[in-house]
Amino acid sequence: MIINFKKTLVICLLAVSALMTGCANQPKSDDDTVTIYFARHGKTLFNTFDLVQGWADSPLTEQGIGVAQYLGEGLKGIPFDAYYTSDAGRQRETMQVILKQMGVKDYTITELQGLREVFYGGYEGGPNAKVVSDSMKLLGYKSIDAYFKDYSAGKLEIKTIVDPIAEVDAKKLAENYAQVKARTQEALHTIVQTALEKGQHNILAISSGMSMQVMISDLTDNIDKNKPLSNATVVKITYKNGQYHVDEIGSMEYVQKGRAALTGK
Repeated sequence: MIINFKKTLVICLLAVSALMTGCANQPKSDDDTVTIYFARHGKTLFNTFDLVQGWADSPLTEQGIGVAQYLGEGLKGIPFDAYYTSDAGRQRETMQVILKQMGVKDYTITELQGLREVFYGGYEGGPNAKVVSDSMKLLGYKSIDAYFKDYSAGKLEIKTIVDPIAEVDAKKLAENYAQVKARTQEALHTIVQTALEKGQHNILAISSGMSMQVMISDLTDNIDKNKPLSNATVVKITYKNGQYHVDEIGSMEYVQKGRAALTGK
């Protein structure tokens, strides 16, 4: 039997080409749901000393590492496809503690500057009491206790907290609400778009309290969006069919679950 090698080669190449074309033309999954678990970093030295910590940074304390471990334990079982932080050390450190606790070894952390905390300008590194005392006067408050009481109850929109700080900053460097909103939501859109392109569904991101509040400020009507976020608390956002939905705000469920698993309490 005589074999025509040129003809056979052409047939094989055509077959491979058809197979590759068929794979490329396969319809994508209809499920475009992306769920992002945003968590605030663990407690830091500046948190402990009650100092302003926006773009200024400090390491996690022993307590901060512990709560991050609880969070990591509580997040076990969720098949995360990607991990994000800002370029702040406290957020990186929190993510590393979480991933170690979860037993994740092969991973890449993507840093987005848009996930940074609000920049407080000339107040950075100074006492929190000073920035509150200066800015609350623009809202008519005469008592720090009264201010924090309303903030804790969700009676102050995050815009009315951030903008006065920018206004009274003597250095004129502090970010206003619109600036923070633009960069945090751009980071959110980047995470979602990347997930859609790569077929990712569950994302873990570490950010900071007030920047997370600004990010979700116009994505939900839930009054909890105005309440301060504790260390390691979770804000869960779902994207589907072009729409964002904020499912959880300030959830400590994962920390509590992890604590119970590790300590029995």
